Amino acid sequence: MILTSRLAVSALALITLAGCGASDDSPTSAGLAASPSSTGSPSPSPSLSPSATSVPAVAPTSTSPSPSGPLRLGRTADLGSVKITVQGYRQGSSNDRAKDIESSEIWASVDVRLCNTSSAPIEVDDYYWTLQSAGSTEYEKANFQDFAMPQQPVYGGRTLQPSKCTRGWISFIAQRDETPVVAVYNNEADQVEWALKR
Repeated sequence: MILTSRLAVSALALITLAGCGASDDSPTSAGLAASPSSTGSPSPSPSLSPSATSVPAVAPTSTSPSPSGPLRLGRTADLGSVKITVQGYRQGSSNDRAKDIESSEIWASVDVRLCNTSSAPIEVDDYYWTLQSAGSTEYEKANFQDFAMPQQPVYGGRTLQPSKCTRGWISFIAQRDETPVVAVYNNEADQVEWALKR
């Protein structure tokens, strides 16, 4: 009788261990079930691959001017959603309504063309632009009304629809002894420079 009950307890222990073995297998089977989902996770990667291919399309344009130096006037930087060209540069004023400045200063203006190559409207403004001298003096755009600028039309201050372009002048006040040599566009994601001498 005692032997029978011991055999019954041993059998029960084996059943319990078998049950534990099944529960140990369930995480492994869950791990196997997770592995298809982890192997399934690369399935979104093909859908990510177009964006991965579009990133290199943007990256070379923002980084390619840096190793070889500033772009020349008239050259276009393709930043993915916009294409920007600095068409020209002028010192002095050709506008008799331009605001007078100190004798130690000069007007410096860049002629900028921007095209919206994205599928959404964008805001075009001039606050991403600066000029820099050879001595690393940085000039921000002049803050005057349109009629006071030395060059017309004035760049920026508008919404640009997809596939449309805009062009205008951005004017700066620079020191005569620290004249600008580079125009810089920097929107924190991309930085491009243009040499102001041909």
